[in-house]
Amino acid sequence: MSNEGIMLTMFFGMTLAALLFGNRYLKNKERMFMIEKGFPADKEGNEFLTPLKVSLLLIGCGLGLFISFLLAINVFVDLQHLEIVYFSLMALLGGVGLLIAYAIEKPNIKDKP
Repeated sequence: MSNEGIMLTMFFGMTLAALLFGNRYLKNKERMFMIEKGFPADKEGNEFLTPLKVSLLLIGCGLGLFISFLLAINVFVDLQHLEIVYFSLMALLGGVGLLIAYAIEKPNIKDKP
């Protein structure tokens, strides 16, 4: 392995560790702030990534990849940059999946003081 590969691996490892540490640190700060202001520290039923959101996001991304594959072999045969089709449809249908998840969960969202 070359020096560039070793440096790149170290850089990504340190970046990942910093992101994980920063995420944990900010969650702890948010929780302490909520406790100081008198709000309940537990966020029951109001998590950002629920299984419904994750599953619909992955279903949307999978459908985007499948549809872009079908378009690539049938419609965009002569296109030079097919990755544009793959990434754009994957992002578009992943976003549609998140919108569907929001529409499903919207009646269940309770306003907490």
